[in-house]
Amino acid sequence: MQGSFLQNKGFQIAVRLIVALSFGLFTAYQVRLAISIEESRIGRLIGIGVFVLITVASILALFDNPKCRKAHARLLIIGLMLLFVVKLINLPSMFSNLDFKKIPSVLNCAVLVGSELGTLALAVGYLVLLRADLTERELRRWETALMSVVIVLFAACFVTECVLLLKYHTNIDQSLNLTICSRVVYFVGFAGTAFSFLLPEPQKEHKARPGNYIYSDDDEDEIDLVI
Repeated sequence: MQGSFLQNKGFQIAVRLIVALSFGLFTAYQVRLAISIEESRIGRLIGIGVFVLITVASILALFDNPKCRKAHARLLIIGLMLLFVVKLINLPSMFSNLDFKKIPSVLNCAVLVGSELGTLALAVGYLVLLRADLTERELRRWETALMSVVIVLFAACFVTECVLLLKYHTNIDQSLNLTICSRVVYFVGFAGTAFSFLLPEPQKEHKARPGNYIYSDDDEDEIDLVI
């Protein structure tokens, strides 16, 4: 029952649509911040470019076409690796300001490291596992393990950021509510991408063959096809 539900084409399209909308909303929010906040504007613009790439890749996943699927995988890998590199630049300054006596400082580092690991694992999933010389059973096992780690990492980062926002009132962009909403769509986008990677091939629709079916007089269980 669960397998057939996950194989439902409508359900899979809905998952991918939610992912595309999440990345689109997060990108739009970053554009809003870049316009209204002058600080770190260049960095925000670079981030916007990366998320535009990831959003386009997510939109391409909606189309059941071999060319679109290939373009989706390639653009997503490029976008994820660029995002990993962009965030990697912030690691030295983050660790230089790390103070174990201050919980927000530790939590901020944990979020950055966790999101970097999740982004890298997601990119590896698309880059390696899709091309690995493994049996279908082995490939499925590695896919499930790796993407489960991705979902757990981004879930942990989301919870940690909520703690920073609600308890310590740090990392608030302009509005607490908008900041929380941005973290929600960020989590849904990445966790949804990992989840959609695990979805099995959709069930094929069985189309009725043209013609009229009549029962034979010789055997009630036998069906003849009249063209």
